[in-house]
Amino acid sequence: SATARHYGADIAADALRRLFSSRYGDRIEATLVGDGAHFAEFEDSFGSDARVTIRRGYVSQEELADLHRSHGLFLVPSRLDTQGVSRDEAMSSGLVPLTNSVAAIPEFIDSSCGVLAPPDDASALAAGALRIMDDPQAFSRMSEAASLRVRRQSGYSFTIDKEIAM
Repeated sequence: SATARHYGADIAADALRRLFSSRYGDRIEATLVGDGAHFAEFEDSFGSDARVTIRRGYVSQEELADLHRSHGLFLVPSRLDTQGVSRDEAMSSGLVPLTNSVAAIPEFIDSSCGVLAPPDDASALAAGALRIMDDPQAFSRMSEAASLRVRRQSGYSFTIDKEIAM
């Protein structure tokens, strides 16, 4: 969602600009999906960039699964505790989340399974992505850890089953 400033579209755009100007810039491909008043940030910044696919609107579960299979990192900055479901779905698929250490987000991500940047810090998000790109083994470890953590912490048996039991 890019419906409000707290979703961090400007932070994401800044982080992407930094990544595109990095040593990996010519090898990075990004897909931006969503909608809202701040989504134009992406269209204005990357509309003519061949490395970026922009899809205004939302996708079906099947399309989302395809996107997860074709990407490795999930850039999901936040100024509040936003987009947790999307982040957790991405983690479950093995994507490594890049987000900000605000509100309750650190209760769901740590450095073993993602990048937690300080609030509003696009530079730290980009730097974290670059560290992961520099070390494919670290990416593999973090990807596996992200998937295991979200299943362990937010999976069916740890949420729905417990709620039903209560």
